[in-house]
Amino acid sequence: MRCKNCGCENDDNLYICQNCGSPLYDENGEINSDKEQGTQVFGAVGNDENERLRQETMMRREERKAAAEKKKKQEIAIIVVLVILLIAIITGTVLAVVHAKKNKEETTLSTETSTSDVVESTSETTTGASTTTTTSTTATTTTTTTQATTTVTQAQKCSVALSCEYGGEVEGDTTVEKGKTVTVIARPNDGYDFAGWYNGSNLVSSNTVYTFTVNSDTNLRAAFINADDGKGPDDGSDTLNGADD
Repeated sequence: MRCKNCGCENDDNLYICQNCGSPLYDENGEINSDKEQGTQVFGAVGNDENERLRQETMMRREERKAAAEKKKKQEIAIIVVLVILLIAIITGTVLAVVHAKKNKEETTLSTETSTSDVVESTSETTTGASTTTTTSTTATTTTTTTQATTTVTQAQKCSVALSCEYGGEVEGDTTVEKGKTVTVIARPNDGYDFAGWYNGSNLVSSNTVYTFTVNSDTNLRAAFINADDGKGPDDGSDTLNGADD
C-alpha cells in the first residue's frame, strides 16, 4: 500500500506508514492512499495491532489538537498582556507630560510672583532742620526695622504774680504748669476786710481762697478795706478801682 504522504510502499497489514508514520486509513477505515490504486482494504481494521496503532494515531492527533489550542490560548494571552502593557505605557506617558506641564506652569507663576514681590523700606533720620531719606529695594528677603522716636515736650510754665496793698497779706504758688489749677489765699489784718482779687482793674473773685486754672501769665492783686470806715488805706475810696460792688 502506497503512503499518500510520502509515497512509500507499505505492507497491507500496516495501518500507518513505516516511513513517515502517517495513517494509511482514514477514520472510516478507508484506505488513505493515492486514488490511483483504486483498492480499498477494510480487513486490516480488525487486526489488533492495527487497532492499537489507530488508537495511538488518534491520541497523537488529539494531543496535537490540544497542543495547538493551548498554543493559541497562550498567544492570545500574550497579546492581551502586550495590549495591557501598551495601554499602561501610553497612560503613564500622558500623565508624565501633564505633570511636567503643570510643574512648568507652577514654576513660571512662582518666578513671576517672586519678581513682582519687591519690598521697599524707607528710613528717615532728622537732625535739626535737615532730613536724610534712604530707600533700599530687596527682591528676596526683607527685614524691616522700625525705630520709634520719642519727643519729650517740656511743659510750659506760667507765672502767677501776687501783690497786695495795706491791710493784709497773700499766699499761693508763683510758678505753675500751663493748664494746671492754682489756689491763692488772702489774709486781711486786724481791722481790715478783704475786698477781692483783681486782675488789673477787673474783679475776678471776692473769696479769700481763690482757685483757678492757669492758661497764661497772671497778675493778681488782693485789695483790703478798713473795717471801720469801709475805705481803703491808700486812696480813701469805698472800693478799689474796677470793683463790681
